[in-house]
Amino acid sequence: MSGTSTAGRRDGSRVELQRAGPTNNRLPSVTRALGVSLVWSTRWSRVASRLGLRRGQHSRTVGISALVSFFDRLWLSAPLFAVVLVGAAIAHWTPWPRVWTRRLNQFVFAVPLPVLLFRAVSRVGGETQTDPKLLAAFFGSCALVFTGGWFLARRVLLVAGVDAAVVGVASVFSNNGMLGVPLVQALLGPEAMPAVAWIMTFNAVTLWTLVTLVVEISREGPVAWGSLARTLSRVAPTPIVFGIALGVMVAVSGISVPEPVGQTFDLISACAGPLALVALGLDVAHYDVRRGARAAGLFCGLKLLVQPFVAWGLCRGMNLPRLETEVVVLMASLAVGVNVHLMAQRFKAQEAAVASAFVSSTLLGIVTTPLVVSLLCG
Repeated sequence: MSGTSTAGRRDGSRVELQRAGPTNNRLPSVTRALGVSLVWSTRWSRVASRLGLRRGQHSRTVGISALVSFFDRLWLSAPLFAVVLVGAAIAHWTPWPRVWTRRLNQFVFAVPLPVLLFRAVSRVGGETQTDPKLLAAFFGSCALVFTGGWFLARRVLLVAGVDAAVVGVASVFSNNGMLGVPLVQALLGPEAMPAVAWIMTFNAVTLWTLVTLVVEISREGPVAWGSLARTLSRVAPTPIVFGIALGVMVAVSGISVPEPVGQTFDLISACAGPLALVALGLDVAHYDVRRGARAAGLFCGLKLLVQPFVAWGLCRGMNLPRLETEVVVLMASLAVGVNVHLMAQRFKAQEAAVASAFVSSTLLGIVTTPLVVSLLCG
């Protein structure tokens, strides 16, 4: 999950993602796009508030209710994207070295996020066992949309099997750590964090396994199980997984964390969301949205719109409770994850398109994530 640390080690040997021209010409466009999206989302939320379209005032129609929910979530998520804008502005207006961004990402994924997920899971007590249908719904949507993305890449984009595998995984790999955790905390509350922790536990391993298998098969040779094992050995033992596993052990055993230790963990956890969002803004500012735009459009459509609808249908079919359904739909509606560029670099496929999709989906997600969650979950 800590993708940027691997990217840092491979800078000398891996092909970098395609970037735009000079820094002064590249970054303002991203910063302006983030700013414009944020201003308009906040402006519409204020209009809704003045019109009385807020929760607590009972709406009489489903359409008005969805509109109320959308503006409410848009209002709640606007400050989070403002923090992303701060990160992009820092990258533009200060001499911020790219290596500092990598180090910040390494820190976020190694300390605050694992501590946050440990606290969320350990506080659940004896209810640490999650409904298997939660994982079935989320990863079922990943499998279905991955297959659809692979097929469309082969038939519409006319690319090779390896490229199609990267297209498929870019259509389902969410930005769970940097964007998902802060959004879930803001929109659904701390009671939703255990469900998020379970999804994050299996996400990277499952999707890395899927794309590696498809790539090996596409190369029309025997599956290189040794290469697959080496890939998984680098992905599976992450601080995120360790934090969640330790939280499960504490919860199941009934051990109580001493209050001073718990307060220290809470202080560390509190910085996870803001730091992750700043790091996301710093990352977004470095990529070019113009290269590979056609493939990036396919990524964004599948990731931001198709996957959450598929996930919602699976949740309804499995009769998942409301909170779990909201978690699955929200996590499925997130922007393309930064880890996808590691896959693009590893397999030397669709690098420019992945960079474009990472930026574009983050910008579009300011509106599409609260909109989709509101339409599907009310």
